[in-house]
Amino acid sequence: MVEFVAAQDREQIGKAMSQRIVELPAPAIDGVKDSTISLFQMQDGLVFRIPHIEEQQVGYRYLAFVEVEDELGSWGLAGRIQSAEGDTLVTIPADRALTFRGQSIVLRYFYLEIENSISPSTRYFAEDEIYRPVVDEAEKGIIPLAVVNRGVNVRLRASKALSVGALVSFYWHGTACEGSYVSHFRIQSSDEGKDVVFGIAPRFLRPNKYGTVQLIYTVENAGRKWTTSLMELEVEGDLKAPEQVYGSPGRYTPGQLDLVDKAGRIPMTLSTHGMSVGDAVTFIFSGILIGTSYVWRQILESHHIGQDLLIHVPLLHAQLGPSVRALGIVERKTGEVVGTPLVRLEPPILD
Repeated sequence: MVEFVAAQDREQIGKAMSQRIVELPAPAIDGVKDSTISLFQMQDGLVFRIPHIEEQQVGYRYLAFVEVEDELGSWGLAGRIQSAEGDTLVTIPADRALTFRGQSIVLRYFYLEIENSISPSTRYFAEDEIYRPVVDEAEKGIIPLAVVNRGVNVRLRASKALSVGALVSFYWHGTACEGSYVSHFRIQSSDEGKDVVFGIAPRFLRPNKYGTVQLIYTVENAGRKWTTSLMELEVEGDLKAPEQVYGSPGRYTPGQLDLVDKAGRIPMTLSTHGMSVGDAVTFIFSGILIGTSYVWRQILESHHIGQDLLIHVPLLHAQLGPSVRALGIVERKTGEVVGTPLVRLEPPILD
């Protein structure tokens, strides 16, 4: 039997029905256990699963997306529902899945035809053979002023690369070039399977107030070499900068990296001005995407002095992403460490 309603109630009931919220189930990556995506799974590509709901119809538009710590490495794909029955499976190609490695990722999706339909999030960790360095005290990419005067701890997460006998070179490059630091060490049997934690003294933090520090490390072991992504952190100063009410924050104006390569390598130069015989020079070049960091080292001899060092970076422009950073660090024979100014570059836009 039907239920009759008063005219006065009809609009209210209709409005409530039109605003009914569809509760979407959380997405998942097929075959993942304990919320950790193995490197082998990424090498084969990943399957993003959107669970079936009663409301789905053929032709409904969806957007599946993966957020990563490095926002520029995030991924998304739009599509249409092909069947009113069953889950929707979205393939993430292997080359794209591998850009997630070493990071926490968050999955979500939504339907355009269903209002307020964004799904709950599902979080995973994508493993790797080496992980980017972490400053324990950093908060949302910023080293707080409260710890600048007492120092911070750098953490190198336990990984396959950090096995017994590994030779590790860690580089800390500050906006104020005298606020730079380098450390070389080997992994002992007592260290294997553990995070490597060491302190950075205040004298490498204070000069960099209001600026940034760049962190990167390399590992060499048993004929293999690993290089992490270049991590950038801001160092908080004593006062806050003024901000505009409307608009977006400014940034350094980057230079342009032209589309010129030599046999698949990008040519760069580093001047030896201010350097001496016996200095250990390290050149660091890093695109924004995972796997696009390159570290080059040279002990200077007499014939290098007064010349530009020509360095061929073994990367293609198409690999780099929308931005590049390049810098140099010099370890003098006296023990002093000094860094070059940081250079930001924009690669050419490729069709």
